[in-house]
Amino acid sequence: MILQVLRLIAFLTLALSLAGCGAEDEIITPIITQTSVEAVESANDDGIVAVTQMDRLYFIHDNLHINMNDNMIDVLAQTGEPLHMFESPSCAFEGIDRIFYFDGFIVDTFPVGDEDFVLALVFRDDTVATQNGIKLGATYADMVLAYGDGYDNMLNLFSYTIDGVRLSFLFEGDEIVDITYYNLAALI
Repeated sequence: MILQVLRLIAFLTLALSLAGCGAEDEIITPIITQTSVEAVESANDDGIVAVTQMDRLYFIHDNLHINMNDNMIDVLAQTGEPLHMFESPSCAFEGIDRIFYFDGFIVDTFPVGDEDFVLALVFRDDTVATQNGIKLGATYADMVLAYGDGYDNMLNLFSYTIDGVRLSFLFEGDEIVDITYYNLAALI
């Protein structure tokens, strides 16, 4: 429970810092883009599949498929009603920021007019995985096998950035304790 609270605090702190809260009269104009190129996979001699080139980062779980920048109306059409929703006036965009809580993950949005778009997606537990099968509790070796070694590392936060989307893995020892997708393109 304490670890979940710490993760939520870290996420909200990062979201506020990315959004630029506190900047005087600075409103960020989000950029909305869509891409649809799939990851390229290859198998080694043991038959283990590893991603050798990623063209796109997205979240997929069962029949649910969420891209950063997706309209939240489309996401809700796939997920149904969230377990809980939090909203507050945006300090970075014009309108209301909303956070939607679902089984296994949280979706943070940004407003554009009367619509909400996906800004970040945070894993809540190990019932969900990245598009390459990485869950909370996975190891560094699992991450590198799935995504390669082309990451940035800052204080045990390993990040892959492709086409305006950052997928980050936070480690405690050799175990992933946080997984978050960020829509960097919206913050330009």
